[in-house]
Amino acid sequence: MRRGLIILSLLILSLILLVPTNFLRSNLAPLIPLQDLQGLSKLLSPFMQWGGGSEILRMLAERFEDPSILILAGITQGEEGNTRSALALLEMAEALLPADPLPSLLHQLYDPQKHPDSETSSLIEQEVKIRLRGWFRDKPIARLYRLRGNSLEADRIETRISIYNRAILVRVFFVLTFWILAFFGGTFLLLRYLVTPLKKISTLPPPPSLGWGWALAFVFIFILSSLAISSIPVFLISLPVESTALWRSLLPLFLLLGELTGGAIVFYIALKRLSKAGISLWDVGFKLESLRFLLWGIGGWLTAFPLVLTAFLISYLLNADAIRSQQDVSYLFLSSSPWGKLAMAFLAILIAPPIEEFLFRGFLYPALRRELGVHLGITLSAFFFASIHHDVSRLLPLMALGALFAFLYEKQRSLVPPIIAHSLWNAHTIFALSLLFG
Repeated sequence: MRRGLIILSLLILSLILLVPTNFLRSNLAPLIPLQDLQGLSKLLSPFMQWGGGSEILRMLAERFEDPSILILAGITQGEEGNTRSALALLEMAEALLPADPLPSLLHQLYDPQKHPDSETSSLIEQEVKIRLRGWFRDKPIARLYRLRGNSLEADRIETRISIYNRAILVRVFFVLTFWILAFFGGTFLLLRYLVTPLKKISTLPPPPSLGWGWALAFVFIFILSSLAISSIPVFLISLPVESTALWRSLLPLFLLLGELTGGAIVFYIALKRLSKAGISLWDVGFKLESLRFLLWGIGGWLTAFPLVLTAFLISYLLNADAIRSQQDVSYLFLSSSPWGKLAMAFLAILIAPPIEEFLFRGFLYPALRRELGVHLGITLSAFFFASIHHDVSRLLPLMALGALFAFLYEKQRSLVPPIIAHSLWNAHTIFALSLLFG
């Protein structure tokens, strides 16, 4: 009876976190308006120049109805002469982002029944230069110059595309090589872990626990206190700053401030409770006894590559990635100002990992382990960990990471390995986003 109550409680709480922020708003406009397409257009530029990407981009646009992909797919269809398809895709983007001028301007550019006047032509050139990169920037601008009768300038613009794309391909090659090496290294470590029976994972005594009720209380104190701070910029939606650099800087900064505030509050309360129970932070897992903990953290990070890739493939087969998330952290990072990017990087690499590992592996997992055992404890703690990120489309990959971090804690009884693995995973993601899209 008690086991069933714990499982049911965690499932209900997880759904409460997931459902309102995903399914109930699936037909609403994005909370964060489309600011620019620099990152995505930069990455896809080489594939458009050498062919093979246009049809894939069109199919992705029709499947996900993402404004960014719709705009880029509309450009590719327009440049290939598929006017009807281009206009349909751009009209869909206009419907999703009625306040954004770029879709309507591109619609006028590729509509054969319209000839942009000088003022509209200048607006198109200005928006395209600011918002797009590479092939997606130079092709529409070259088209504009040809409409103006300046073919020589149009040819000059198109010749620089290959130079631009070569630099992008070098970055893509570097990132892909790194990912492939990390994937094979992680697969080797994962196979080693799998051949070890789970019941022999650890011979250490069970970790101390304050009980699952206290663990959930700490998690929700953290969520509510951090949300109270990080939600302040939402009230600015009604003000004319939503599409400015100020908005893009405020949201990451308030996310950072909210995480710090929530972490400080829950750490203070938890410390007082631990002191009353005679449990030290060393007992919880804040200990570094040897270099072995660091190596386990690095090994856990490598192991995350095959695990997360497999989880993403399963999510794709289940069509989970078609569900809009409340907040795309990757897009928020890319569309932020330099100060916003710095705040997001600091949050993801240095602040979030120790706080989340303290809550989920230091408190929640030991409590569930005592009540439900190792297998179910890892599974439920990973599911709840994934649910607080408010993203159904990435639920399985986040669960894979949560389960891996719990495994590292179970194996070493230290929070150092999962904190290192967590930080390295976030750091490599931020680095790849900056290199490919920044």
